[in-house]
Amino acid sequence: MSAARRRMAGAGGAALLLALGLAAAAVVGAVGARYNVRLDVTSAGEQRLAPRTLAVLEQAAALGEVEILVAADAASLEPWARRAVRDVLELFEHSGRVRAGEIDVGSAEGQAAYGELLGRLIEREREGIDLHIAAVAAAAAQTEAAGAGLEQRVAPGLLALRDLLGEGEQSAAVRSGLEQWASLMRAASARLSEAARAARAALAEPDAALPIPPLERHEAALRQAVNERATELDALVEELEALGGSGVGSEGLRSGAESLGRAAAEIRDELARAADGIARLPRLDVLRIATALGASEIALVIGPPGTGVAGIDIGTLYEPDVVASDGTRITGDVRFQAEELLASAVSTVLTAAKPIVVLTHGESASILDSTEYFAGVGQRMARRGIDLAEWQALHEPEPPELRELDPDGARPRVYAVLAPDSSGAARSPDEAPGPERAAAVGRALQRLIDDRAAVLLSVIPSVLPSYGETDPVAAPLAALGVDVRTGVMLLRREASARAQELRTEFEVVPGGGGHAILGATSNLPTLLSYPVPIEWSGGSVASVTPLLTVEASADAWGETQWVRLWQTPREQRPLLPERPGPDEGVDDTEGPWTVGAAVERAGGIARTGRIVVVGSSGWFFDPVAARYQATDGRVALAWPGNAELFEAAVLWLAGQDELIAQSAGARSTPLVGPIEPGRLRALRWGLVAGLPLLTLGVGVAWRVVRG
Repeated sequence: MSAARRRMAGAGGAALLLALGLAAAAVVGAVGARYNVRLDVTSAGEQRLAPRTLAVLEQAAALGEVEILVAADAASLEPWARRAVRDVLELFEHSGRVRAGEIDVGSAEGQAAYGELLGRLIEREREGIDLHIAAVAAAAAQTEAAGAGLEQRVAPGLLALRDLLGEGEQSAAVRSGLEQWASLMRAASARLSEAARAARAALAEPDAALPIPPLERHEAALRQAVNERATELDALVEELEALGGSGVGSEGLRSGAESLGRAAAEIRDELARAADGIARLPRLDVLRIATALGASEIALVIGPPGTGVAGIDIGTLYEPDVVASDGTRITGDVRFQAEELLASAVSTVLTAAKPIVVLTHGESASILDSTEYFAGVGQRMARRGIDLAEWQALHEPEPPELRELDPDGARPRVYAVLAPDSSGAARSPDEAPGPERAAAVGRALQRLIDDRAAVLLSVIPSVLPSYGETDPVAAPLAALGVDVRTGVMLLRREASARAQELRTEFEVVPGGGGHAILGATSNLPTLLSYPVPIEWSGGSVASVTPLLTVEASADAWGETQWVRLWQTPREQRPLLPERPGPDEGVDDTEGPWTVGAAVERAGGIARTGRIVVVGSSGWFFDPVAARYQATDGRVALAWPGNAELFEAAVLWLAGQDELIAQSAGARSTPLVGPIEPGRLRALRWGLVAGLPLLTLGVGVAWRVVRG
């Protein structure tokens, strides 16, 4: 072949190769645009959404279109934080289940888009806005009529009763009281009229943030004024009934007092109806986030028609503030926090019947307002639309009605029952000793179990079994075949630089399993303090699934003589002359020990019948469940399993199994789970024998091929 022919052949081959390459690139580009796949090879899963997020988005896709919009001034944000949030928005958009985007309110185009967003939100809730306006107008009319009744009927009637009194010291006291009541009723009439006028005026004036009346603020003011006057009328009705039944004055005076009492009661009932009409109004999402909208910076999740709208504070989204393990406040992981916040907001707008967690305890004072224990927990639950309430079982034999949180009674309730310290003495004359508080909690728990309520029970060791008595908190579970051994405390020995130290804390790493809660807590470190073992017997009454297990170890045991250790301050325990140790025949030395279990009673979740028992207390309080730490520059929960277990247990008890999955926050630090014994043996043999055999096999094959 000549040189010219060879050059022509080479050029033709190169051209063909180039054409084939371009064609392949075009095909790959077309297929990739249509069937785009994103592969995540990061250690913490930064380029994929968490299982819980995906479960929420599946629910969103089934109900209709959900839109996520972040409206913020791009120039005011840290570039790295904005980039992290944008990555999350792209992941949401890429899922194909929701729409997600940004609005830069610092630009002219962004301001126009923001104005269009406000218009859409108002038009979306136009029917509800009109309903609120009509209800406020009706309540204002009722309030004004009630005020007129006080001025024209009740106040003059009180003075007329005064004039029927005769002389005498007792009559003088009654006369003074009637005059004071008449003056109070005239003042009440003026306040009601003023509240009605203010409400009517509000209906004609637009809000500073939105072009609609500031309904929510004036509804609250009107309702407060009405409730205060209704309370005053309650007291007046009691006074008039007492006067009618007394021997003071003439028969005409007493009958007049009874008649005026009935008139006052009618006005009181009219005010109660006005207040109830306002209280039962559905919440307007556009009003709830009006302040944030007025500031022009907010992240919004807009659900399908008929659902809600949720708002997220921009500062929380771009600069999450968390508490580190040493108590200092640090900036959390923006990427995972953004996913957590947005997924929770999507879940909130889609499900109206969010659970209410009722903290049930035997303390003498309220514990719900304690920022030391429930600030972080309450914030996490609030993001998911879950409210916290309280039942002080020591003072309230009946569970709270919670009309403010659930006026229609449609939301599932989960009772988080906290066992008290039965060894504690009364610290003041107003407090009850430990056994009395334990008995109160036991009665409350028994009632809940009898009612087949959803219960999350947290128990701690009890001194009562040591005295041959039954622990009233553990006793109600016996009928279900569940034995919570509160007379035993798990302890472990840990070698240190000085000596072996006793530890009352156990870090448990749940394995996977078929139960929904295990799917959310798998491979997540969970810290339990002073754990107690849980046992159960087989039967048809209830099925039990272990959730947390302390593995058997030569350095762990169930101690029965633990009271002295319990009552000794932690820093003084190394000084105990006789420290507890495993005693064969007395202590429980045979592990493993179940310290957390899910109990499902026969009949499924009808009136739930579900119970979760954790053999520890305080495990979902802020010092443990909301404690963060910085590892290799990444901020993450110190014990992510605690928060995930609490949330998954609440959802399971509420019957919302489809929402149970690991959240983004649980994946903020890469975790390596324990290898199963069978897989570990296979891995060892593969490394020891597999590699040499593979090398030998390759050599033999090479010799055969080469002859």
